Amino acid sequence: MSTPSMPRRMPAGSASGLLLTAVVLVALNLRTPIVALAPVTGNVRADLALSAAAVGVLTGLPVLCFAVASPLASAAIARLGIERVVQLALATILLGTVVRSAGSFPAALAGTVLIGLAITAGNIAVPLVVARDFAGQAARVTGIYSAALNGGSVLATAFTAPVADAVGWQWALAGWAVLVPVAWVVWQAATRRRGPEATPRTARVDAADEVHALRRPLTWLLVAMFAGQSFGYYGTTAWLPTILHDTRGLDPSASGGAASLFQLFGAIGSIAIPILLGRRVTPRGAFGAIAVAWLSLPLGLLLAPGLWPLWASSPVPPRAPTSRSSSRSSRSAPRRSARRAPPRPPSRRSGT
Repeated sequence: MSTPSMPRRMPAGSASGLLLTAVVLVALNLRTPIVALAPVTGNVRADLALSAAAVGVLTGLPVLCFAVASPLASAAIARLGIERVVQLALATILLGTVVRSAGSFPAALAGTVLIGLAITAGNIAVPLVVARDFAGQAARVTGIYSAALNGGSVLATAFTAPVADAVGWQWALAGWAVLVPVAWVVWQAATRRRGPEATPRTARVDAADEVHALRRPLTWLLVAMFAGQSFGYYGTTAWLPTILHDTRGLDPSASGGAASLFQLFGAIGSIAIPILLGRRVTPRGAFGAIAVAWLSLPLGLLLAPGLWPLWASSPVPPRAPTSRSSSRSSRSAPRRSARRAPPRPPSRRSGT
């Protein structure tokens, strides 16, 4: 098996700031097209004469693309390089957003698939940029990146329904495509200032090591954790505005604004978790807090729906806090190898 190998090359000064800006702007486009559909599902269902199952297909297709297309996205990164894959992802998001708003169910399906495939590639490529170019600040930059993901979700959840009331759901969904050219221009400038990307290389992974990893219970526990987290996040994102509309009597614009609390406090959690981990909070404690926050939303809506602002405000980050522990282990490796290094020979000037 081959995996992309990334030479570490830290951008300096203004180049680093520009690249971080580009990462944030790209991140704004990696959730917005998916989340924007949730506040206007009622409009889409009525105009296209769709069943609830068909609407569920539209909201669930991107997550299915994440699962199916991830190996293809990794292969594309190994072959084309990270920068080119991000460029292609942005262009495909723009195309998919426009196609989805064409006004028919087949077009909506095709556009949603394009969006899902593009975001799959972006989800893999951008964290690789963070690990490669911000190795010394990976935890902090990952928190900023995750907060930007939720920032885009906040904007889409809060403003799509009011815009749809004014100009229709098709223009409301297509309008979010304006974020793509902005991210494209800044990404191009950042990668140009950073210099030409090294030719992508592949590193061979020992088959025995791969089999060993697949046999470890921890591997499958992590798979189950990330699968459950994705199920919970995207399910809540897709249906929370509808739930608040049906159970609390909020109109679509108000339910979208109310549901944006979930995304807003998720952004806060994305920044808070790396800070807490940096202050000697254990990963186990952080995971426990995230689990409690996740459970509070569905259980709270079932047991005390009148307190929905409290349950929707649980600060749940969209990603589990794994970067800190990874960076910690990567820093500890040189120390272990240093301890195993043989002692230096005695100095000749000492006379021994």
